Amino acid sequence: MSNTFNVLKSFVPAILRFLACLPFLGLPASGREMAPVPSTILVRSCDAGSPTLTYAAERIVAELRALYGLQASVDTGVKDPFKAAPCNTGIIVLGQPGKSVPLAAWCRKNRLASPRDLPPDAYHILAQAKPWRVVIAADTDVGTWYGACAWMDSLRAAPDGAVSTPLGQVHDAPALAIRFSRGLGGSDHISRPEEAIPSLDWWARWRMNVAHVGHLPDSALKAYLAEAHKRGIRVVRGLGVRNLCAADESAVARCAEEFRNFMQLGGDGVSALWDDLPHDRCRGHCDRCRERFGTNSLPREITHVLDALCAVAAQSPGRPLILWCPPHYSESRYKEMPDKDFFREIGASRKVREQTAMYYCEFAADKTALLDEVGITNRVWWYNGLRTVYHISHNWPTTPEMKLSIPGVKSFAAPDFARFEVGWKTGIGVLSNGTVVPIPGKAWHDLHSLPERYQGYYPCTASHPYHAALSGLFAFSPGEFDQAEADRVIFRAIFGPGCDKPARAWSDAYVQFQVWLSQQTAGGSITDAQLAEAQQRLAQWRAFSDEVETCAAKNHSLLDPAMRDSALARMKQAQDSTAGYVSDWKAGKMRHSPKQPAAQAQAAADPIAADH
Repeated sequence: MSNTFNVLKSFVPAILRFLACLPFLGLPASGREMAPVPSTILVRSCDAGSPTLTYAAERIVAELRALYGLQASVDTGVKDPFKAAPCNTGIIVLGQPGKSVPLAAWCRKNRLASPRDLPPDAYHILAQAKPWRVVIAADTDVGTWYGACAWMDSLRAAPDGAVSTPLGQVHDAPALAIRFSRGLGGSDHISRPEEAIPSLDWWARWRMNVAHVGHLPDSALKAYLAEAHKRGIRVVRGLGVRNLCAADESAVARCAEEFRNFMQLGGDGVSALWDDLPHDRCRGHCDRCRERFGTNSLPREITHVLDALCAVAAQSPGRPLILWCPPHYSESRYKEMPDKDFFREIGASRKVREQTAMYYCEFAADKTALLDEVGITNRVWWYNGLRTVYHISHNWPTTPEMKLSIPGVKSFAAPDFARFEVGWKTGIGVLSNGTVVPIPGKAWHDLHSLPERYQGYYPCTASHPYHAALSGLFAFSPGEFDQAEADRVIFRAIFGPGCDKPARAWSDAYVQFQVWLSQQTAGGSITDAQLAEAQQRLAQWRAFSDEVETCAAKNHSLLDPAMRDSALARMKQAQDSTAGYVSDWKAGKMRHSPKQPAAQAQAAADPIAADH
C-alpha cells in the first residue's frame, strides 16, 4: 500500500490527458450519432462465475426494464457472447478480454487498446448499430460494471418513450480512487444484511466504492461484505478514537485488535475521526499523554495510534485503507499550535505519510500546499456542503449585504436537490435584488481539478438519495462533472424519465422562495401585495411538485419504492413547513427575532463547529 496513492496521483492525470486525444472520449451524447435501442435485449457475461459480472448483467436488465419497459434478460450458458441474436434483438456483452478468448479476439479486430494500458478500473464501450451490439470491456470486473453504468447514463429517452444510445467508442476511468458512499441513512446501523441491499444497489449504481459499516454479528458482517464486494464497494469500520488515551498502550492495542479482527472477517479498512475536538484538546488528552508525548501532544497522540494501525495493515492481505480526520480539517483550528507545526509533527511519520489517507476540507490548490510541504500527500476531500442558499447566507455570508435572515429561522428543512456547488466554502451568495451569486470561476476550476490534489472524496452531506448519486457522479470524474447532465440521469433514476426539468424547477423555486421570504419579512408586518405574491409562489412551487408526482406515478424508478416515496414526502414536508412560515408571518409571529442561545451563537461564528 505504501505507494498506491502516489502512483495513482501521478499516473491518472497523465493517462487521461492521453485519452483526451482519442475519439469519442466521454459520455455526453451531444454531437454523436444516435441509434434506437431494440425493445428486446440480451445481456451476456463472458464469465458466468464472476459475482460482479453476474450482478452487472442483472442490474442492466433491471434498469432497462424499470425505466424504459424494455424486454431485457440475461442470456446465460452462451459460449460465444457474439453469437447472433434472434431478429430485432440487441446484444450487450460484458467481460474482461484477458479472461475471454472471443472477447479478446473481438477487441483486436476492432482495434481496442488493452484495458491493461489504462488506469485501474478503466473500461471501453463500443456501441454498434448493425448488428445492434454494445460491448463493455475492462481489465477488472468492477471496471466492466462501471462501463455498464456509464452506458446506461448515456441513454436518451424521447417524450414518446423511444430510447436511443450514442454510437462509437468511449474510454474512461475513475479520476479519484476513493469514492465514499453517503446519503441514504441508517446503513451504518443495520441488523440484517438484507436491510442494506437497497442502499448498496444505489451506491453501486453511481460507482461509489467505499462504505462504512457498523457493528454486526460475524455471520451477518460476512454476508454484508460479500454483497458489498460484488458491487465493487470496499467496506471500512469506524474506530472510536476521539477519547482514546494514546498513552494507554492497552487501549491502543484494543483499537488495533479491532482493526485486525475486522480485516480477518474480510473487511477492507478503518476510518478514525479526530474531528470536532474542543479547542483546548490540542494540549493533550490527559496528564499521562502530556507526560509521554510532550507539550501540545495531540498530533503525536494521533501519530502513535495511526502507527499502531499501520502495523496491523502490514500484516493484513491486500492493501487495507486507513483513513483519518485530524482536528485541523481546515485552516487554523488551534491558536496553541499553528497548522504548519501540527501537520509537520504528523508528517514526520513515514508510515502515516505512505500508508494512510487524511480527510481534509480545503479544495483550493493554495490551501493544500502546506500539506504537500510536510509530505501529507495522500488525501481524501471531505465536502461539507449541499445546504440551502438561505442557510449559507444566514450563517456565513460572503459580505454583510449578502446576509439573509428570517426571524426565528436558522435553516430551512430538506434541501433535497441542492446543486453540487452549494456549500459554505464555495462562495455562494445573494444580491439585494434576490439574484443568487454563482460559484466563482476559480472555485469551479479548483473543484474540477480536484484529482490533482486528492485521491478520494467523502461527501458529508444530507441523508438523501439525490445527494448520494450527485456525489458519486462528481467523484468519478470531477473534471467532467456537469450539473444538468447529473440532474438528467439522477432524477430519471429516482422518479422516471422526463422528471429532471420539473424536479430542478421545484428545487430552484424553493431557493428563490427562501431568498424572497428573508428579504420581505425584514419589513415586519405582511402587506396584501406580499401575501398575494407568497400565495402565487406557493402555487407555482406546488405545481412543479405535482409534475414530479405525476411522473413518479408511472412507477419508473430504480429506487426501492419506500425510498422513492420518502423523497416525495420530503418535498411535501418542505412545502408545508415553508407555507407555515408564511402563515406565521401573516399572524405577526415573525416580527422579532428571538435571542440566540449562547451555544448557537458560538456555532454560527465557528463554521467548523456548526458543520459537524
